[in-house]
Amino acid sequence: MLFIRTGRRRVTAIWTCALLACCGLAHGEDGVTADTILIGQSAVLTGPQSANVVNNNKATQAYFDRVNAEGGIFGRKIKLISLDDELKGDKALANYKKLVEEDKVFALFAGVGTPTMAAASPYLNQKQVPLIGPYAVADSVRAQSGKQVYYLRAGYYDESEKIIEHLTTIGLTRIGLVTLNNPGGKEVLGNVEKQLAARKLKPQVVGLLEVNSSNLPAVSKALATAQPQTIIVFAGGGASGDFIKRVLEDGYTGQLFCFSICSAAVITKNIGERSRGIGFSQIVQFPWESGNPVVREYQQLAKAANLTVDYAGMGGYLSGRFMVEALRRAGKNLTRDKFRAALESGPFDMGGVTYSFKPDNRYASTYVELVMLSRDGKFLK
Repeated sequence: MLFIRTGRRRVTAIWTCALLACCGLAHGEDGVTADTILIGQSAVLTGPQSANVVNNNKATQAYFDRVNAEGGIFGRKIKLISLDDELKGDKALANYKKLVEEDKVFALFAGVGTPTMAAASPYLNQKQVPLIGPYAVADSVRAQSGKQVYYLRAGYYDESEKIIEHLTTIGLTRIGLVTLNNPGGKEVLGNVEKQLAARKLKPQVVGLLEVNSSNLPAVSKALATAQPQTIIVFAGGGASGDFIKRVLEDGYTGQLFCFSICSAAVITKNIGERSRGIGFSQIVQFPWESGNPVVREYQQLAKAANLTVDYAGMGGYLSGRFMVEALRRAGKNLTRDKFRAALESGPFDMGGVTYSFKPDNRYASTYVELVMLSRDGKFLK
């Protein structure tokens, strides 16, 4: 037997380190313990812009719950902490600071909105904390988000280009736009003006809707009075349904075409059968598709969790599914460096949907499809 003479302090330090290690208390990566991976989210969870976000989160949480019930990721269960930022940049930044510095999350997930990402991305890059799957973010902010932010969905420019290509192809040239009076909404206006100019057109009428919809009556009246052939709607959640209800009441009779951030559920609730024919751009796969394996898995999850099948839920499921696949690919000895390497390690084929990042590319998809609402609020291809 080998004996090593050492001082009492040295022995105490050795035993202290051993005890901490055995108890799982030795310092490691923030947010990772023997049985938990802590993930943080700041998003708009209340107010007129929140409807799609809430449904998105329900599907994500249902998937995380299923993964946890099946044993988690290498024995670790995912815990998601979600904080409401009301789509305000200063509040989002405060939320991210709390999540990173106080809650000490491992990674961040599914941030929402242009002002929030513009305020928070410099901080996230400074702290080197990855954020997976933010959405509803203007293209200019996406481009400046830095290497810690990974986008899973197409941008607004992709959506408006697809919408305008369709509208002008079928002969609609008198095009109006209602968009949010915030940086993201104004950038959408710039995109639409540019895309119409490329076709020697310009918007017939534009309404800038406040985020809290305080000027809804005036915006609606101006659009209805101008009577463009079609109105493109860029307003999140319930605000889209409130605008469409009001503009129809004000006498608008033309075509309506919505960005993916609009809420079909609120629109249908507000106007019933008059929702028939309203067009939508969507940036995730058709949730009622029977031939797509990953879509079928989402449908089964939604049924088991008693959730409504919709585009928001489809997006939430895909984001959550990608997050889990990346965590698994990072391996049992989880660190942020290994996680980032996993994110950039090549295609993630989830059975009908593939996402892929590279060290110099933080955009996994440019997928956009156009669909239409039926009289009962269902989407048709």
